[in-house]
Amino acid sequence: MTRRLDQAVTTSPGRIKSVIDNHSGDLINQVEALAKIGHWIWNLQSNMLYWSDEVYRIIGTDQSSLSASFQHYLNATHPDDRKMLNRAMLKSIREGSRLNIVHRITRNDRSPSFIHILGQPRRNPEGTTQYVIGTVQDITDRVHNQEAQASIASIIQSTPEHIETFDLEGKILLANSALIKLSGRDPNLGIASMNGRESFPE
Repeated sequence: MTRRLDQAVTTSPGRIKSVIDNHSGDLINQVEALAKIGHWIWNLQSNMLYWSDEVYRIIGTDQSSLSASFQHYLNATHPDDRKMLNRAMLKSIREGSRLNIVHRITRNDRSPSFIHILGQPRRNPEGTTQYVIGTVQDITDRVHNQEAQASIASIIQSTPEHIETFDLEGKILLANSALIKLSGRDPNLGIASMNGRESFPE
């Protein structure tokens, strides 16, 4: 499919659409793998749950090893997060409200991952939820980056050295606690309207 799409891209938009229409499943799988996001559909009437290929990859398994079910997904969820996820899912189904939660899973290789799961219930005219559509996204890299940034920020703020960054006009973009204390400013004001000349007076 990739070769056909490569050839289509060099021809015309109509040809691209034709290839996508005929191989949309393959293309969706490639796009989902790139974004680390999978989709799922849960028919509550038949209790049948569909997972895209990326959902299987995210939880570290495949269709030949595991059938799609909410219980199997809960089993892959970190033990400390299972009750939270189960309650959130049941609440979403019961109230017809959007599911939006971050939880952890533990893959077969024991590596922990952070997952963002979204779900949207679809209800019949009587108000009963018939099915739920949703996505799961592996946000482990994002979480680790945020943790690293928070760690760096903590180090900057706790060091006794004076640290600041400012733009070409001399406006302070960042100043740590030690520098704000040296400037004599109210710590509650932070760097609001602070200029580089205040920390480096002439």
